[in-house]
Amino acid sequence: MNIESYIEKATVNLLNEVSLKNLTIDMIVEEAEVSKTSFYRHYLDKYDLINRIFDGLFPEEIEQVGQNFSFKEIMYLVFDVLGKNREFLIKTMDSDINDPNGLQQHIIKEFKKYIFLNIKHRGGNTKLVDVEMAATEFAVFSNNYIHEWLIKGGTNTIENITEMFIKVIPYNIHQYFE
Repeated sequence: MNIESYIEKATVNLLNEVSLKNLTIDMIVEEAEVSKTSFYRHYLDKYDLINRIFDGLFPEEIEQVGQNFSFKEIMYLVFDVLGKNREFLIKTMDSDINDPNGLQQHIIKEFKKYIFLNIKHRGGNTKLVDVEMAATEFAVFSNNYIHEWLIKGGTNTIENITEMFIKVIPYNIHQYFE
């Protein structure tokens, strides 16, 4: 196992005991049995660590949205992963949505990246202002829905959630998600 694996495993274990707000780098390095220097060699801070753990939850196939996998198939995968990691996500999404380092902002950036990938893979132009605005709007909606679904113990099925997501895609980019 590499240092990053030790740090990430220690962080997930600690989050079973403490909130993200109370989690410190000292606690992480002690639990992982690594030095602070090693921690900072791999991560900027605990938020960078959390965001990288989040990214590691998803398989590489997610990058093929709109290419080898439809948006619908990727949404099934995303909500399956989110549901299986609910406790970790609840603990780490408690930051303010406006916190530029928090997981919610990271999720918005990641969703926007995958929205753009889908549009590009389906022949769309992501440099258009209206496409940029629609992608941002959809990414913010996605984050808000995910946050509520996780916190409230969402019982909606992955199929129902995916259908709902497809229905709320902004009109001017909807054609790339059919």
